[in-house]
Amino acid sequence: MTYVRPLLLLLLFGAVSWFEFAQPRTAHALFIHALDSFDHRPAHKVLILGNSRTFYHEMPDMIRGMADSAGDPQRYDITTEAEPGASLETLWVDPKVRDLVREHWDDVIVQGESRAQSSDEQASSFQTYGARLIEAARPTAPAVRLVVNWNYDARLWDDGDPDGSGRNAYYTAVQSASQSLSERTGAKLANIGQLWAQTQRSFPKMTLTEDGNHPTLAGSYLFALLLYGDLSKRDVGQVSYVPSGLDVGVAASLRQEVREYEEAKAD
Repeated sequence: MTYVRPLLLLLLFGAVSWFEFAQPRTAHALFIHALDSFDHRPAHKVLILGNSRTFYHEMPDMIRGMADSAGDPQRYDITTEAEPGASLETLWVDPKVRDLVREHWDDVIVQGESRAQSSDEQASSFQTYGARLIEAARPTAPAVRLVVNWNYDARLWDDGDPDGSGRNAYYTAVQSASQSLSERTGAKLANIGQLWAQTQRSFPKMTLTEDGNHPTLAGSYLFALLLYGDLSKRDVGQVSYVPSGLDVGVAASLRQEVREYEEAKAD
């Protein structure tokens, strides 16, 4: 009997490690769900619809980690449906997404694809199917948020965009299109594009994208901070969660940047 307790602990640790690190995303979700059965905080159900910008570095899981580390009185139950390159039209025609939006949610977050304003055809699709998604979600969620995307880096322009005109024009197009869709549907804006640009000005040596498009770990952390602050209406300065691989000093700087951004908006 002396060895039973240590053996059980060892087996439990092995099972946790297996679920956390050696299994696919579905197994990880099952593990979190099992832990949640012992968590008696009221659930805050969030549905996130998007694409690779959304799921890079498991950004939605960061929101949960932030909430728990900040002592949030709610348990964030987050469901994500995001596929590489998915447009709002792709999401709308997916039967799984159509079923998901019919469920009850406390919040729904919708993120369009990065190229949505790169042509007239894609811009029209963004407006049409964004409105359909948002309107379908409104009866099931008190709040629907539309993510205003961040801009591409200059390196993705053919000439490197030496005078910044290409990037400036695209930034304006993304902001304008998102504002238009918000006004037509009543969706709230989660303006990561604006915060992203501000952070790049504050920390010009900080790299927020891996390839000019997809976020680095720091970029995903910044995104999650904005969403957590917006969802919870709490001070992100209370967050102590830092994902593995992110420098704690960088994380602290990003938390302060989000705090200042939110304070400026409130003025």
